[in-house]
Amino acid sequence: MQRHNEREMVERAAEEKTYDAGDLEAVTTARRRAKVARDGELGELRALLATEGGRSVVWRILGRCGIYAPSYAGDEQTEYREGRRSIGLWLLAEIQAADRRAYLTMMDEALTKEQASG
Repeated sequence: MQRHNEREMVERAAEEKTYDAGDLEAVTTARRRAKVARDGELGELRALLATEGGRSVVWRILGRCGIYAPSYAGDEQTEYREGRRSIGLWLLAEIQAADRRAYLTMMDEALTKEQASG
């Protein structure tokens, strides 16, 4: 019975975009919803990182973001580059949260491809 009520509370809170921060039950439900959503996001990223093709795509995106390149250009390009870099840093943090070993695996795979091609 309690399990059924919990699910109803979660479903009701999902329909409602706001909640009473003074209501412990509402806060608990909101936290539970947020955790379920976050776990889902990380699970999706883990699934992507579990495949060589997925890791290859993510590695190329990180490369385009220029996370290890200077972003200062002395002109309007600085803001553009810093925006790209910010997205790359966010993606890198997401990768670390999903699978701490994935970045090293991607780096190793990229180096192996580079050595094989050239």
